[in-house]
Amino acid sequence: MVGLNVADYVSTRAALKYDGLAETNPLMKPFVKNPAAFAAIKFGTTALSYLSMKAIFKSTRTFAWVMTTASNALLSYVVVNNVRMIQGARAR
Repeated sequence: MVGLNVADYVSTRAALKYDGLAETNPLMKPFVKNPAAFAAIKFGTTALSYLSMKAIFKSTRTFAWVMTTASNALLSYVVVNNVRMIQGARAR
């Protein structure tokens, strides 16, 4: 989870350097232009996710594993999409 959030941060920052590429998540859009604010939000959401999954894991392990897997799959998609967008922008 931590690695995927770092990859999302790095790939998003790299993508924003290209004309025509922009943050599409309306919740993150106000923060991505400020590297410190974006890093703080990514750190906070990562910590919150970790603590939430840890608490859920204590009561329902199966549900915690399902939620962690789904969360990681979604974030993996986001990172792959960022990389594809960067490659497309470079090819122009």
